[in-house]
Amino acid sequence: MRCPLHTDCGKGGTVEFLFKPFRDDVLLSAIGEALERSRVALGLGAEMQVLRDCYASLSPREREVMRLVVSGLLNKQVGWDVGTSEITVKAHRGNDAKDESRISGRSG
Repeated sequence: MRCPLHTDCGKGGTVEFLFKPFRDDVLLSAIGEALERSRVALGLGAEMQVLRDCYASLSPREREVMRLVVSGLLNKQVGWDVGTSEITVKAHRGNDAKDESRISGRSG
């Protein structure tokens, strides 16, 4: 039979169970692992926020073009779907890239 606390602890973000008595090095190792997991999670959260900011800065048409391009359509096909020329699609894609570059701080 499983302890019901085990499920609650997992949902709360428990990294490791330490059983008494435990050695200092075991505790320090567990703390180090928890800090590393937290650092990675915070980094991923920051990356997601950059992407959200970039997406929010796009015009409705640029969002539509981006959605179709990432689905795998060629510029010509995207232009046909949205009722514009291939050159206009390329311009929207260029704007998308500039916005992403500006927000992320990358040059290019």
